Order: sequence, then C-alpha cells, then structure tokens
Amino acid sequence: VRMRYVVVQSLVGIMLAYQLVTGPDVLVSHSVTGWIIGGLVILIGVVSAVPPSVHQAMWFASSLIAIDSLLVTGTIYLSGNASAELYLSYFVLMLVAASLQRVGYVMALSVLLCSGYGFLSYQGFDQTGAVSVGRLLGMPVLLVMGLLYGMALETIGIERREKAKLEKNVEQLRRTEERLQAAREQLELRIKGLKDD
Repeated sequence: VRMRYVVVQSLVGIMLAYQLVTGPDVLVSHSVTGWIIGGLVILIGVVSAVPPSVHQAMWFASSLIAIDSLLVTGTIYLSGNASAELYLSYFVLMLVAASLQRVGYVMALSVLLCSGYGFLSYQGFDQTGAVSVGRLLGMPVLLVMGLLYGMALETIGIERREKAKLEKNVEQLRRTEERLQAAREQLELRIKGLKDD
C-alpha cells in the first residue's frame, strides 16, 4: 500500500511542478513557485516516511485526498491554465468517485472523463490551431487523481469492513459471555442444591 501511495503522490508532484514551471501565464513569482515545488517534494517524503499501518488508516486516505484536491485545484489556477472544462471534469470525478468503492470503477470513470475532456481539447485545438501545456496535462491529472481517489476510497472501504467485522466479533463475544454467565449461575444453583441435599 505504501509504494502505491508514494508512486501516485510522486506522479501528482511531478505533474503539478511541470504545470507551474511551464505555464505561460503563471500567477506567482519564481520564488513562490520554488516554495510550492519544495512543498510537493516534502509531501512525497512524508507519504514515504509514514509507517505502513498509517497508510491503511481511513484518516490518512481522507487527508491525502483533501490535500491533493487543494493542491491540484490551486496549481491549475496559479499556472494560468485554468479552463472551465478541466475544473468541471475534475470536480465531476471527485463527486462520483466519492460514491464508488473500487479502484477499477474510479479508473473507468477517469477514462470516460478524459475522453470527454480530450474531445473538448481537440475542439479547442481545431479552433485555435494550438494546444497549451495545461490542456495536455489535463488528462494525466484526471487519470492520476482518479487513481489516487480509487486507492484512498478502497483503503477506507477495507477499514470500514474490518471495523464492521470487529464490531460483529465483539457482539458475538458479549453474547457468549452472557451465556457463560447464565451457565455459571445455573451451575452455582445446582451446587448449592446438592450441598443442601
């Protein structure tokens, strides 16, 4: 699980850094861009340094989704490559991914969204005769974030199932303890009856 998160977080960092460095109309200075890229590298380091047990925790997956969602939306805006169709595709991916539980489903959705986004990008290229870096990076961003959402939601689903199983086991143990207590009380009554006899 750790390696999957590190690889996906590295892909997110590389794409966002490239978006900031190559964006034609970046809204921040080079020093701020350097700080943002440094923060992306630190985030990759933190994800790789976290113990494996934390990678399987629901709070970690949820936190990573929230952080990466903020990073992607912020970077798309700051790079000057913000486009309505990319934001729309991205937020549709986020909303629908929240209702799915498996990586395969989220990736299939990502491919469909990328197809629609690619069609819109091609129409833009057909009209202007040029494709911006931001438009080309839109599809990989959607695919990688779809993979991240799928992995995180799968981790959350696994933890919920394990929690439900644990609660069921605790309930069974409680019932068993109640039966044992009742049997013990009956046994004590029989022993008392035998002693009285």
